[in-house]
Formats: sequence, C-alpha cells, structure tokens
Amino acid sequence: EDNTEIPLNGKYEIDQDAVGIADKLFFDKYLKRVYIHERFKYMGKETFGKCDQLMEFFVDDANPYFTVKDGHLYDKDLSVLIYYCNGQDNTTFQIPSSVKRVNNYAFYDNRKLTEIALPDGLKEIGLHAFTGCTSLTEMIIPNGVTTMEENEFSGCTKLTKVTLPESLTAIYDRMFSSCWRLK
Repeated sequence: EDNTEIPLNGKYEIDQDAVGIADKLFFDKYLKRVYIHERFKYMGKETFGKCDQLMEFFVDDANPYFTVKDGHLYDKDLSVLIYYCNGQDNTTFQIPSSVKRVNNYAFYDNRKLTEIALPDGLKEIGLHAFTGCTSLTEMIIPNGVTTMEENEFSGCTKLTKVTLPESLTAIYDRMFSSCWRLK
C-alpha cells in the first residue's frame, strides 16, 4: 500500500536520509516541484510517470549524481535525460546535444509536446520513453541509435511519421501499437 503523502501545494522534498526512491513511488501523483538533496543517488522505474502537473526538479548543487536543466532531470554530466517535466506548457523540446540516452519513461504520457528533437549523438532510447505522447506528430530517430525497446511509441495517437535509422539493430513488438495515424 502506498502511504506517501504529497503536500497540497504539490511541492515534495525527498527526505535527507533517503538515498533512493522505489519504483512507481510517485506514479500518477499530484506533484509540481521535487527537491533532491546532495546524497540522493537512486531512482526506480516509472518513479514520476503520469505526474502531469510536474513543473520542475531542483537538485542540490553538491549532488554528484543528478542535475537539472530547464527544470528537467538529467544525470550529472547531462548524458542521460531522466525525466521531462510534463507539467510545463512547451509544445516543442530540443534534447541537449550532450544526451546519449533517453531514459525509460522519460516523456511517458506527455500530452502537450508535438515535436521532440533528438540530438545526433543519441545512442539509446529506453523502454516506454515516448509511450502515450498523444500530441506527438513526427519523430526522426538519429543515425547512431542502436537500441530502442518495445512500446516506445505506443499510444502516440497523432503520430503520422517516424524516420528510423539504419543503425537500429531491432524493431520490437508493439513499438507502434495504437499509432492509428502512422503512415
């Protein structure tokens, strides 16, 4: 049973003694801002999935594992995009050129973004990274991406075109399930 209490203002500060968060701990919770202290180092799967109101992360500058750029959560050297804040009103997003991996569930259930520009140096896209991005219309996966998981674009109901690179080594089942408009 989940007894995690979220304050009415949606601000949550991870306990100073916590070094990690369990899988799905905040899944589908009302969160607006999350504060991560300097010793925090582990985040489970789908931790912030379906947090539609999440506007921004704050990370202590002394934290050696995580950082924030434009409110979104990355690993410290900006090579992994961990979570995109679905509560922001952006319709387009350019992933920084330093990013090599888009994490599992990074954009999960985003309903606002129509375009996500992926950097040329990207190598991996994690499980369900774009699942449920219902406004996304087109994706260009850059050459060099070798790994994508199943259900990557599942439920992207407005998706009409996806350009896949020659470097991709496999296409998994249900990668495009419920993408009714895909040509």
